[in-house]
Amino acid sequence: ELYNGRLVGNRMNGSFVGDEFAFVSISALISRVDENIDQGLIPPPPKPAPLSPAQVHDIQTCDAETNRSMFVMYAGNGRSGLNAKFHERFDGGARNSYFPLNDNEKIFAARPFRADFNKSKLSSRSYEDNLRDTVFALAPRGDQKYSFRFAEVLSAGAIPVVHADDWVWPFRPEVMDWSKCAVNLPEKDAGNTTIAYLESISEEERCKRRQYCYNYIYKNYCETTEGTIRGIIEGLELVSMEEKPMKLWGVRCDEFDDPEACNLQRRRHLAG
Repeated sequence: ELYNGRLVGNRMNGSFVGDEFAFVSISALISRVDENIDQGLIPPPPKPAPLSPAQVHDIQTCDAETNRSMFVMYAGNGRSGLNAKFHERFDGGARNSYFPLNDNEKIFAARPFRADFNKSKLSSRSYEDNLRDTVFALAPRGDQKYSFRFAEVLSAGAIPVVHADDWVWPFRPEVMDWSKCAVNLPEKDAGNTTIAYLESISEEERCKRRQYCYNYIYKNYCETTEGTIRGIIEGLELVSMEEKPMKLWGVRCDEFDDPEACNLQRRRHLAG
C-alpha cells in the first residue's frame, strides 16, 4: 500500500485539501475508499510472460484469436477467501468453480502437483508458455481481493477474467478504462455462467480487448515499475483537475439485490 504525500488539493471539487492524502492499495474495497481520490495498485507479476515479436504481431493483426490453442486457462490453488457460507452456496467460490469444468480441450483448469494437473496439457509446458497460448486467462481473487496472476496475464497478451467483488481496480478510471480490456464478473458467477459469457464474445471484440490490454495498459503502465508510478501520478494529477472525478470501476456489492450474493470477505496477511 502506498500513500501520496504530495498534498495535491482539488480546489474545484473540494475533495481533499490540507493534510489529507490519497490512498493507493493493492487490495482495497470500493465500499471503504474515497472514490474521489483513491486508486488501486497493480499486483506485481512474479512470473511475467514476455512475448516474442511474432506473438506481438498476432495481437496487432488479430491472428491471436485463432492462433492461440486454449480458450481459457487457470493453473493454481483453490483459495478464494474464508467465506465458507458463500462458497457452499456458489459452487466453491471464485477459483474452485472452474476445476470441475476442465475438459483438457477448451477449458484448462487444474491445481499444480495434483493428478488432474499431471494429466492436463498444462503440465507439458511452462506456466508462461500456457499463458501465451490462451485466449482468456482466469485471474480470480485469492486470499485477498487481488491475484498476482493478473499482471502475468496482461504480460502474456491474454484477456484477464477477474472475479473480485468490491475490488478497487488498479489506477484511476481517468487514466484507463478497464471495461475495454478485462472481463469482470461477480464471484458468484464464476464457473459455467462466466464460460457462457466468454463464448458469447466475438473474435472482433476479443481482438479489441486484447489490443487495449496489451498495447495501452500493459506496455504503458504495467510492464515496468516506472510505468506503474507514472500511472499513479497521472491519476493523482487528473483527479486534482476534475470537477467531478469518475466513479471507480468494479463489481459493487451495494448494487446487489441479495447482499449475501456479494463476497466482501478478505483474509489478512496472506498473498492473493
